[in-house]
Amino acid sequence: MTLTLSEDEIKMKFIQSYNFTMKDKKRVMDDTKEIIELLSNTKDLDVEINKTGDEITVISELVNKLINDHAKSNMSIDEYDSRYSELTTRYEELENKQKELINKRDDKKARVYIMNEFLSNLKHAKDKMSEWNDSFFTMMVESGMVHRDETITFKLKNGKEI
Repeated sequence: MTLTLSEDEIKMKFIQSYNFTMKDKKRVMDDTKEIIELLSNTKDLDVEINKTGDEITVISELVNKLINDHAKSNMSIDEYDSRYSELTTRYEELENKQKELINKRDDKKARVYIMNEFLSNLKHAKDKMSEWNDSFFTMMVESGMVHRDETITFKLKNGKEI
């Protein structure tokens, strides 16, 4: 069975959800500020990114040393290849880890930006909505999920679901 809701029904359900949520506007704003504060703290990620960068530097130096030692010694090609392979594998793992950490930090910063915009919009928002406003909906809502019972859960840009 495919559910269908008209555009007007969706708009009405959002207005109802919005009006219900705005009865507790101060709490929503306070919760959003707390989330922003948590997301803004990237100290642990920064430390881990720097630590991983230091490890990458050490591995690079070990690879250079291996290359120089190989040129000056009677190290077998098999031993050289084995050590080189281990070091390059570790280097690539660390590089990937560092990229993931940087992406995680960047995602948090992007989320903070979105949340600050949401908070700014919320500060200027009316406590009660009587008619549909496309631009306001776009500024406030991240997504919506229609359920089998024809209710809709709207996910606001601060992560709160209504």
